[in-house]
This record gives sequence, C-alpha cells and structure tokens, in this order.
Amino acid sequence: MIFLDVESSPSSFQSPKAFWDRTVVAQVSGSEPWLRSTRRAISGIRDEQGHPFPLRDEQVWVNVSPTQTSIPWRAEADILGTGVVGRGSTLNDAILDWKKRFRTTLHVFIAMRPFEMTPEDRVIWDQLQVVIDIPRYKATKPIVIRQTGVVRKASNGHSAKVQWSDGSDETVAVGNFDEAFSRYRVGQPFEATVYRHPTTFRLIRAEATRKLLAASADSEAFSKALWNRVVEAIPPESAPVEFDADFWLAPPQGQS
Repeated sequence: MIFLDVESSPSSFQSPKAFWDRTVVAQVSGSEPWLRSTRRAISGIRDEQGHPFPLRDEQVWVNVSPTQTSIPWRAEADILGTGVVGRGSTLNDAILDWKKRFRTTLHVFIAMRPFEMTPEDRVIWDQLQVVIDIPRYKATKPIVIRQTGVVRKASNGHSAKVQWSDGSDETVAVGNFDEAFSRYRVGQPFEATVYRHPTTFRLIRAEATRKLLAASADSEAFSKALWNRVVEAIPPESAPVEFDADFWLAPPQGQS
C-alpha cells in the first residue's frame, strides 16, 4: 500500500472546503478503488434539543479513514482519539455517527458525579472539557417543560397575550410558536412544549402546541346537582341513612 500525503495550502486548492481538507490518498492493490482518508473540520454540534454545544475552539478536527472491516469508514477526533469513534458505510455516515456518539457520550458524563468515574472515565471527561465549554453549556441550555395556558389577547400577527396555568400573564411572540397558534381565539385553552432560558425563564420557543377543551366553570356544581337527582330517585325504604357527597364525587385516589 502506498500513501501519498497531499499538504493543504491556499495555492494548491481552488475552494475553501478543499483547502480545509487535509487529504491522504491510499492506493489499494488489486481491483479495489482508490480510498481517501480525510481530515474534516466539524462545527455546529448540537444536542438532541437543537441547543448548540459551545466549542472552546471554532471547530473540532475529525479524521475519517477507510478500514479493512465490514464497516468501511471510521471517524475520530484529534483531541478525543478512541474515546469517541464513529463508523459508517460512507465517509459522511461515519461523521454523522461520530456526532451522535459524541453527543451521547457527553450527556452520559455530564450526568455522572466525580466519584462515579473510573480513572479511564476521568481521562475522557478531561478531554471532553477541552472540546466543550461545559459550564457555559449548562448555563445556557434551555429548560423544557409542558405548559398549559389560555389566550387572553388574540394575535395581531406579531404578539399575543397568554395566561398560564400558574396564573402568570405573558406577552409572547407568535413567531416563537407553531403556526396554528396564530389562529387561536381569545379564551382558547392550549398546551405546548415550552423552551425557556435557564436563568431569566424567558420563552425561547414553543412546539407541539395543541388546543384543549374548554373546562366548564360549573362542572362541579353540575356534578353535585346530578348526584342529588340520583339520590332523590332512590325509593325512601332503600335509601341509606347518610350520603357523603364529597366522598362519592371525589376522583379516585391517584387521579385528578
């Protein structure tokens, strides 16, 4: 096998992408095609909620190389080495797999406490902190909650006023909600998955918004009136001495 190392320089390539790729071309004997081992600059890595991981450098260098195994491509970062390895049937698949494994590995270590880490874990954890600004990530990662509310002032195309179930009022940007939210009328109850800033609690965006059925203000009174009608319909000779309406009208334990 012969390796030809092609050094990157501004004059040797025509495009910025080609300039940033440091390519090693391997000639494989026999009838196998030429395979390219590429060094790629990775940026814009995000968690499963779409929140970016703040990189300490502008990019992470990932080496993607062909292998002699059944999974032909392998990807690993300079700083992390074999701590996080991606594999795939194509070069791009290997990079995507590396990003997925990096994200999973990072979340596992963030959830761990120092005393839970083995010496090998501590090495990987130190390497991850060289790549990602962990304190900044924790300080900016949105809080995700499921909230219910009622539209108090209809959308004017830009904003609407909402009263949440905790009694707080908030003027929200319609563009931060699903498109259907802009058509909700005054008094419409709804629920949504809401992303909020971890320190200011400012609404960042709301997804999976859906309408809820309007609850009747007289529902409890109606239930008691219905119960009284049932009691009155029971023949006097079979009626119990005492009825505990609060007991019978209360929902089963553990339900609301």
